[in-house]
Amino acid sequence: MRSGVAYEAKRELLVTPPDEAEVRTDRLEVAQLLYTMLSNRKISDIVDAVVAGSILILGRFQLERLAVLEQCAAALRSQGWVPIIFNFEKPGSRTTQETVEMLASLVHYILADITDCRSVLQELRSIVPDSPSITVQPVILSGQPGMWDFFKRYPWVRKTVKYRDSDELSRRLIDGLLKRPARSG
Repeated sequence: MRSGVAYEAKRELLVTPPDEAEVRTDRLEVAQLLYTMLSNRKISDIVDAVVAGSILILGRFQLERLAVLEQCAAALRSQGWVPIIFNFEKPGSRTTQETVEMLASLVHYILADITDCRSVLQELRSIVPDSPSITVQPVILSGQPGMWDFFKRYPWVRKTVKYRDSDELSRRLIDGLLKRPARSG
């Protein structure tokens, strides 16, 4: 009986009721989450609101540059954003690339500090070409070389913004450097 509760079929779990397009997965935890999101509009709205208001901040911030990360996050919070900070140190059980790709799938915006950070460029190469719904705003400390040519062909990657110090970058974020994407629907 298909009652809207996930059931096992051919080692997969069917998440959707019989009169809707099928959504399947092979993990019970994922099936429960998907069913909850698909069947409860309020949950979907909450997830959409979190995604729409979240911004992924990428960079490699050594101790002397940690102030930049903290000030960016504070400036973004003051504008109603929910910053998700990923510092390219010790990715844990996933590879760095897997972690960045997973986090990027949750946001519409990436603030990428490319100052002395080849890792950010490498990780963005795996995201940018296939993700036109994610706007990328690169920033770089003035006087630093930036190898950003690869990304110029993608209109969802904005022109690199140069900043003199973390205070200037914070002011620019507060003054609206990042605009929320237009909501569809």
